[in-house]
Amino acid sequence: MDFEIRKVRKAHGPMKLRREREEYFRLVREGYSNKEASGLVGVNERTGREWRNGRTDPNRFRAPAQSERAPGPASSGRYLRGDERIHIADRLREKTTVRSIAVEPLAAWTAHENHWRPSSLPDSPGWDPADQQRIGTLRTRELELAAVIVGHPFWEEIAAEERADARTKLKHRRQSTEKATA
Repeated sequence: MDFEIRKVRKAHGPMKLRREREEYFRLVREGYSNKEASGLVGVNERTGREWRNGRTDPNRFRAPAQSERAPGPASSGRYLRGDERIHIADRLREKTTVRSIAVEPLAAWTAHENHWRPSSLPDSPGWDPADQQRIGTLRTRELELAAVIVGHPFWEEIAAEERADARTKLKHRRQSTEKATA
């Protein structure tokens, strides 16, 4: 680092602390915190915050020294990258179902190094035919059971306007019995 804290700490006319400010923003772009960057440049932490955020006091308002933020990581892992979005859009345009897109293999990802906690996922192998068969069988069984429950003669005995409440009570019956025994 060829930057040195200047020996004479007095203001030098209208270009006050210009080199310090440039160095501060370079350090922040590299991932240093406000406290670390301010200390390395030789200014108060509050000065660093004012350079980054501007002044909010109405009597002393000043816009941030850099109006635009530094570009973020290429891919955070939380959101889809542009090429992934395009791939999904192309597959949807081909009339592919969302389920079939979801079973395709995915690339590995790692959170950005300055992320609040390290996280990553390895390459996804996608679903093999056995997985797809197992899920298909379970979905078919779920539909069969739902048809049996909804079409049961018991529901004909209950008035139409009361059926929704009765189904909700039946659905939550197990939860209420668990609370009573606890």
